[in-house]
Amino acid sequence: MTADTVFTGLRFVFDCSALLLWGSAIYLRVLVEPALSERIWRQMRPLRIAASWLICAATIAALPVRTAMLGNGWPDAADGAMMLDVLFHTGVGTAWIWQALGALALASSSAFSDPRNRMMVTALAAGFLLTGLATIGHAAMHAGIFGFVHKASDVLHLLSVGSWVGALIPVFLILRPACAGIFAAECRIALIRFSTAGHVAVAVALLTGVINTLMIVGGPPTDWSTPYQMLLSLKIAAVCMMLALALANRYLIVPRLSRRPEAMAWLRAGTLAEVAIALAVVGLVAIFGMLEPFP
Repeated sequence: MTADTVFTGLRFVFDCSALLLWGSAIYLRVLVEPALSERIWRQMRPLRIAASWLICAATIAALPVRTAMLGNGWPDAADGAMMLDVLFHTGVGTAWIWQALGALALASSSAFSDPRNRMMVTALAAGFLLTGLATIGHAAMHAGIFGFVHKASDVLHLLSVGSWVGALIPVFLILRPACAGIFAAECRIALIRFSTAGHVAVAVALLTGVINTLMIVGGPPTDWSTPYQMLLSLKIAAVCMMLALALANRYLIVPRLSRRPEAMAWLRAGTLAEVAIALAVVGLVAIFGMLEPFP
């Protein structure tokens, strides 16, 4: 297995975990009433712990893997001098330091006993990690004002996407009948706020996605002879499917909740389908993020 393949897997794991922690923590901390948010936060504990450990493991593994990619293969991954050279004398090393600091900040969230404080620290740390991704992607290939605009657009894209897809897991838990029975009013408020904020997050994600595509490709990704543009086109198609599902959930299923008992099951299934498509999108990004946009 090549170092490039391993790094693609690490990036997929890291991105999924960071998006989940950012979106779920910021949603529960800002848009959900305290009693309900703390309940959902506790229910997500195994998933949160797994995501945090995966981020730390992916961060530790990334440095030797990147060293192998920049050097002469796997033998250089065990070369301490080579690794230090990459760490302190390359942009890859700077990005890794950024990532390591974010992982440490994420680990520090366990020091806070109050769930609300832990949510905020988790959100800030995960947001910091997502921001750092703009330093290692295609946005890093430009300099000057063009590079600044591209990086800013990339950061906004990651944070808005995370705000949408990362919140889907707590939304799914809020949709459970047991939760709605105890916190009926709080659940209603949380879902309304998610819908409102989701419209903004989706709009920002789509706008910045278009900007990023124009800055990298220069237009629509129509040259399918290049793997990058073909995979980017698949990503766009998957995002369109996800958007169609979100619109169907909001405007077709939600209005039927009071009249059709089975509508809640439809809404939960639609939410899980959005999560599945989001995982596919992150996987595609992890792959074509390693490729050149042109032959």
